[in-house]
Amino acid sequence: MNLWKELENRIRFETLISDISARFVRLPNKEVDVEIERALRQILDFFNVDRCGIMEVRENKEFVWLTHLCCAEGFEPVSKDINLAALFPWCYEKLIIKGEHVIVSRMTDLPPETEQDRLSWAAMGAKSNLTISLFSTQGIRHLLAIQSIQKERDWPQEFVPRLKLR
Repeated sequence: MNLWKELENRIRFETLISDISARFVRLPNKEVDVEIERALRQILDFFNVDRCGIMEVRENKEFVWLTHLCCAEGFEPVSKDINLAALFPWCYEKLIIKGEHVIVSRMTDLPPETEQDRLSWAAMGAKSNLTISLFSTQGIRHLLAIQSIQKERDWPQEFVPRLKLR
């Protein structure tokens, strides 16, 4: 990618983050869910991916579930009734226990200890995944997951810190 294209992409990303953040300032509680779904759609479109969602971590940290989801047209949603902590133990360790992000460009690059996570991603059709923590004032309580179903993709490392919103 040439320098001008990179700069243009970075400006588009920073504008996206600023616009999303600004909309949440003084937002009435009754409008939060609609605004989250709108933000997820914008993230989905910006990254040109197939699925994007927000997960919540229960206070006891034993249950992680999907609270909001946006899917590109033609892609199946993931059930909001399953405990994702049980399906993704490696991710759980990295995200919730260690406070790290999870970047998977290719499932074949995953180490052997990720077998359960790999099987879960395969069942969901994911070929690439980016998951980061969003809020950490009371520990890690929310996660943002961005997935590519159609193709493997590399995730821009420079965007991860800005998506964390810390």
